[in-house]
Amino acid sequence: MNQRLLAQQSAIRSRTQVAQNLDNILLQIRQQPGFENFLRADSETYLLSAAQEGPIVVLNVAELRSDAILMKTEVTSIALHRLSHVSMIKYCSKKK
Repeated sequence: MNQRLLAQQSAIRSRTQVAQNLDNILLQIRQQPGFENFLRADSETYLLSAAQEGPIVVLNVAELRSDAILMKTEVTSIALHRLSHVSMIKYCSKKK
């Protein structure tokens, strides 16, 4: 095999090992009382119950697209076509 292929295979094995280590660490954390849902997304039911006190708005900004996720009595999403990932990075860097 050529060196490039060997290097790629080694990188894949390394990444796989890191992912397995992370999974094991998360499993250990989630076995602790009160941490059963550590780094897991909240359920729609939980988010809607939290929105009983008032609406919740989550901005999701990524390179592919941006959305506002609105929660009140139901969850809805609004595409934010004019909000770019680059503009959000610039905005946040000014706030530091």
